[in-house]
Amino acid sequence: MLRVALDTNIVISGLFFRGNERELLIAGLTGKYILVMSRDIIEETKAIVKRKFAGSEHLEHAMIFLADMVSASEFHDEKYSGNLMESAKHYIRDSKDAVHVAFMLAVEPDIFVSGDGDFLEHATIGCTKIMTTKKAMKSLEIGR
Repeated sequence: MLRVALDTNIVISGLFFRGNERELLIAGLTGKYILVMSRDIIEETKAIVKRKFAGSEHLEHAMIFLADMVSASEFHDEKYSGNLMESAKHYIRDSKDAVHVAFMLAVEPDIFVSGDGDFLEHATIGCTKIMTTKKAMKSLEIGR
């Protein structure tokens, strides 16, 4: 079964809005692929959700959904540093995203789903294929 990691913005879109990103999250929860998550993506997701969706009527449900995702996932709690972070910085312009690249290099999911052009300009990072939501859904045979 394919192992798939999701960018923070994919997770947030799936938590709060109907559409392909939500379908992708649900597919991971229902075992259509192995959802691979990192502590950094979860922390970043929580920080953005608290900042941007503090007054949302869907906040409580979204946080429960996120907790369910973590419980159902192959969760990685490591902090990355040293040579791995230095290698990661060569792939990405935004230094804040280097931690996500380091995660990919260390954990080697089959697919990393993102809408971020900095990631999408690479066909692969290490041995991980970088895909949009739509392309990942097609590859995983999810939905439409």
